[in-house]
Amino acid sequence: MIYVTDVSQYAFCPYSIYLRKIRKIKVVTPPMIFGDIYHRISEKIEKRERVIFDIFVEEDMGAEEIASIFYNDTKKVVRNTVLRNKRRITEDILGTIERLNQLFLRRSIDRALLLKEAMKTYRKKDIYDVVFPEAFTELSIASKKLNLCGRIDRVEEIDNKYYPVEIKTSTADRYIEKDILQLAGYALLLESKFGIPVDKGVIDYVILNKKYEVEIDTALKNDVLKIKNSVEEILNGYVPEKKRKKECDFCNLRDICWK
Repeated sequence: MIYVTDVSQYAFCPYSIYLRKIRKIKVVTPPMIFGDIYHRISEKIEKRERVIFDIFVEEDMGAEEIASIFYNDTKKVVRNTVLRNKRRITEDILGTIERLNQLFLRRSIDRALLLKEAMKTYRKKDIYDVVFPEAFTELSIASKKLNLCGRIDRVEEIDNKYYPVEIKTSTADRYIEKDILQLAGYALLLESKFGIPVDKGVIDYVILNKKYEVEIDTALKNDVLKIKNSVEEILNGYVPEKKRKKECDFCNLRDICWK
């Protein structure tokens, strides 16, 4: 079965699929480890926010006080998660904790501002849908019909419609076209699982503090299926041509590929 990430990686460089899937070359970089840890923390915080709201947040609190409540809990999650993964981290442990704290501080502030605004308008039971919408995190889906599978960072359910959210911890959005393909692949999987059209999604570059809402149309979905077929050809024995291009300078397979 073809992974959605293989489809997006093919759009970046077909030869990298050959190296990863046929030559079985694996490269794990510090940014990849950082991204994995970020996702683990985010998933844990997601599950705790409603509880914190229920127990600790009062209607007369200001946004700053609410943000502080969220952030104090978040710092505990960050520290515990980093320490549990410290053997994987090649960078400074305290520095990693501080980087993550700063990222999640922004999240705590944004969540507090949204919550405070919602508390002016909605009853408590309605606030859940506005501030803490029903969502799946790290949702794995496989479709035999599509011969496609993947794990989606976050899927939000709003008014009986599903929206994939891809969270990126890269320090550049130069490859947004590649990321859009990944989002479209997840839309196909959600349609296959739930039988409901998926026409929008979000790419969230958390370090850059940028969010892009993406229209996912039929043409984009067809591009995913065409590229998936090309990936299948590589897995069946076709070796793509290796081409030097400017993106090679930013690829974590660069040294293996060209040296």
